[in-house]
Amino acid sequence: MFLLPIYEWLLSQLHLFMFIAQKAELLDFQTHSAFVLDMRMAKTPEKVRTFLRDLEKRLQALKQQEMDIFLQYKKEDVCPFAGYTFVC
Repeated sequence: MFLLPIYEWLLSQLHLFMFIAQKAELLDFQTHSAFVLDMRMAKTPEKVRTFLRDLEKRLQALKQQEMDIFLQYKKEDVCPFAGYTFVC
């Protein structure tokens, strides 16, 4: 009873997936994701990787500052009267 609607839905999803893959292939893209990137802004997966690597490099200094702040919070939160010591 319930299998037919599920089967029809799965079949329609499969056809949709195949259509999307064919569209990307017809437009000379390796994948649908590459097609979507091109349509939006990045144009290629390589540009996305380059952007993320550059962003990571730029945020390293900020990351270190944040870690120093968190370590200071940890040092202040330790209870020396209970015998706990800070270990880094």
